[in-house]
Amino acid sequence: MRPTSAALILSLAAGGANAQDVASATDPQSLLDQFEGLGMAARLEPYESGRQRIRAKVAGVNYALAFYGCLDDMTDCRGMMFTAGFDMAEPVGWEVVNDWNETRVYSRAFIDEEGDPYVQMPVPTAEALSEDEIRRLVDIWESAVIKFTDTIGFERSEDSASAATPAPGQPVASGQPATGATATTPSGRVAPNKAAGAGALGAKDQ
Repeated sequence: MRPTSAALILSLAAGGANAQDVASATDPQSLLDQFEGLGMAARLEPYESGRQRIRAKVAGVNYALAFYGCLDDMTDCRGMMFTAGFDMAEPVGWEVVNDWNETRVYSRAFIDEEGDPYVQMPVPTAEALSEDEIRRLVDIWESAVIKFTDTIGFERSEDSASAATPAPGQPVASGQPATGATATTPSGRVAPNKAAGAGALGAKDQ
């Protein structure tokens, strides 16, 4: 069985065991502060449902970082997910997404009803993160965004707000973050109602 994003969390925990914890999904502002410390333009902008979300940009692409595993009032969240969606002139084929999901460990992709592709990176355990762990998460996400946009033929904006990797000077366009559909789990915490796997429908955030 292929490793999941939980493996990422275990590796991050091992790498940062002796580092001071500076942020947690239970406190979105703490993540926002760390993003800004990395030189990223970011802001808190909750969904209409009340789910907390950070909107930011990496490698010239807009994305959303939404918080999950929350209580019913959308507080005390335990996990988060990076998402970027792309308006394409032509629909992206299923074979592209299927190949991505077959060969990637930390990220997953799907296509919405309009044929537009999304890439996501779930972080199911995002408590007590150190500065180094946050930087590594951003690096892994940035790498996924760059490879995904190259794969689907999406031209990234030359205006990159990522501190980890300067923009390579590519021309113009931007991704649109996805909305956060929800369902309540037996524990009373709120989780996304679209689980992992190619073919899950999503909606671009207007």
